[in-house]
Amino acid sequence: MVFNGTDKQLVDGSFMFHDVEFDNSAAEPGDEADVQVARAMSAAGQTTVKSGQATIASGSQFRSAVIKAGARMKAAPNARLSFSKYLTMETGGGFAASLGTVVFNGTDKQLVDGSFMFHDVEFDNSAASPATKPTCRWRGPCRPPARQP
Repeated sequence: MVFNGTDKQLVDGSFMFHDVEFDNSAAEPGDEADVQVARAMSAAGQTTVKSGQATIASGSQFRSAVIKAGARMKAAPNARLSFSKYLTMETGGGFAASLGTVVFNGTDKQLVDGSFMFHDVEFDNSAASPATKPTCRWRGPCRPPARQP
C-alpha cells in the first residue's frame, strides 16, 4: 500500500498491511500536510517513510521500518509504537517520539540504526540471553546489565 498524496491524508481504520509506504510529497514535512494514521495499524513487512511526514497512532505495530532522508515519522501524542525487527533512519530523516513509548519486542536479533531520541523506550526481546538482554525502561541513558562471571 502506498500513500502518495501531496496534501494532508487521513487513514482512519485499524488496518493490517504487509508492506506500506508513506510518500507524501508536500513541500515541507509537517502537521499541516502529513499522512495521519488515526487508529492503530500493523505492518507485517517493510514500512518506509519515503517523503513527507507520517503521524502514527498509538498501538501501531511494525516488523521493520525505514525513515528516508528528508522524511519524518512522528508518534501521535503519548503513543505506544512497537517494532519487532528493526528501525533505521537515514541521515537527514526524522523521528518524533511525542512523549510516547517505543517498544522493541522481537523474538530475534533486532537493530536500531540512526540518531534517534526516544522519550520512553522498552526492550522486550524474548530471544535475548538474560546476561545481555537490556531489561531497562528509561528516560535517559540506558545500558545493558553487566555480564555475570
